[in-house]
Amino acid sequence: MQIISPKTDKTPSLTLNEFLKEFSIEGICIPEDPTEFFDGLKKIVIESISNGIINKLSIYLEYFNTGSSKCLLELMYSISGNLKFRNEVIINWIYQFEDGELFESGKVFEELSLLKFEYTELTE
Repeated sequence: MQIISPKTDKTPSLTLNEFLKEFSIEGICIPEDPTEFFDGLKKIVIESISNGIINKLSIYLEYFNTGSSKCLLELMYSISGNLKFRNEVIINWIYQFEDGELFESGKVFEELSLLKFEYTELTE
């Protein structure tokens, strides 16, 4: 497992697990400049998918702001824009049991992006 970027007060951790073929985004996402943060993230994710390193993107954001939401959707559009990626990549949307709003956000992203989603409910 390789930590690409550790979690901060304003940005999520970014982790690449080549063994599981998974890239994980976890934490709070309220960066000062969401576009800058997500441009780097998008480059890493698209390159990893293109090279067959990952086929799953796991996302567990405890909180994200509007700017991050827009950039996250743009990341998903970048993946789904390539038909091969759309058919091979799974988004694992992780949410807390009691957080219906976060679950609904995942459903909206799924509908808009046309990507395959699986949902993981945390009960802790």
